[in-house]
Amino acid sequence: MSCTKCLLDVKGGEYWVCDGCNQNIHHQCANLTASEIRVLELKGRRVLQLFCESCQEGIKMIPMMKKQISSLEQKVEQLIDKISSLELPRDNKATDLDTIIQELEKRKFRENNIIFYNLHETNSSTAPARIEKDMKKVKQTLRVINPNIQVKKVIRLGNIKNNMSRPLKVVLENKNVALLILKNKNKLAASNIKISSDSTYLQRKYLRELRTNLAERVSKGLREQRRSTEPTDGALRASTGPWLYILLAAGSTFMIAAAIGAIIYAVRKFKVDSPVRNPRVRSPKIEESPLTAHVQPLYTDTVSDDNNPDLIPDAPNSEALLDASLTPYTITARPSSKRNCATQMPVKPYHVTWAPILQSRNCSTQTPPPHKESSV
Repeated sequence: MSCTKCLLDVKGGEYWVCDGCNQNIHHQCANLTASEIRVLELKGRRVLQLFCESCQEGIKMIPMMKKQISSLEQKVEQLIDKISSLELPRDNKATDLDTIIQELEKRKFRENNIIFYNLHETNSSTAPARIEKDMKKVKQTLRVINPNIQVKKVIRLGNIKNNMSRPLKVVLENKNVALLILKNKNKLAASNIKISSDSTYLQRKYLRELRTNLAERVSKGLREQRRSTEPTDGALRASTGPWLYILLAAGSTFMIAAAIGAIIYAVRKFKVDSPVRNPRVRSPKIEESPLTAHVQPLYTDTVSDDNNPDLIPDAPNSEALLDASLTPYTITARPSSKRNCATQMPVKPYHVTWAPILQSRNCSTQTPPPHKESSV
């Protein structure tokens, strides 16, 4: 016997047995602690199990394998359902094809036939006599539509009943003749005889369902129409109908017109001024000029300036300040900018005339500076 890990021979009593694969493992190769060894040495009461490395890897893969198995089972079930669903329609399709083929054959066989209803049946005891009389009656009836119609055979359908004529099947030459008779069967409206095509069982069943459905829809539509339009008594008839809607529309229109008239009367009565109708008139902005400056000068009264002792120097002859020999001169000022900063309006050049009556004074000596000609 050899160890599963080191592949060396094992001696008696120096190995453990794997609880999973029953392979031998050396004590040194098991890598167990002292407490684990004591538990494994217990006989009969041992709870701890020992697994080799391969068994441990297999145990770790068990949850993943379970998931894979469950997914495979689901896929198998889906495939089984698909196979079963594919098998059923195949049988149904085969059945449908057989039914369709049989139905087409029956219609092909019956396309040359027509059925007569309410055609009087004779009480002859022999069949040839009854057939001969039925043939004469059919030809006489079809003469109204076309006298050249040829009838190949006539057959009574069903068992003989007293005081009751059985339907009569008439076999014609081809389907065109049958269609001609069916198109012109209204010419027989004066008589009690009815003509129809020789329909198969599926055709009769389908037509019966269509008639039933049509009757249900007609009856349902009539009931709804009666509920919505037809009143039960005279009072209900007077309270409903188009006149009620006309009266409601007229009343709502009158109420809206009355409300608008009340608003107009209130506005005129109390003279409510509207800012849109009567906007506030604003005075135009005055253009800035030396005569109408936005910033007022510090001294506006020249008379008070002349009488102010702080501005008049202490001189024996104050009349020297007045030099009448000097002539007034005019300064033409042109602004550096062509538009006013405040109003952004073009500023025209203005002229200022200065008279040398009261000249400016020196701040320290309070004496007038010498006169100079100035030109701008």
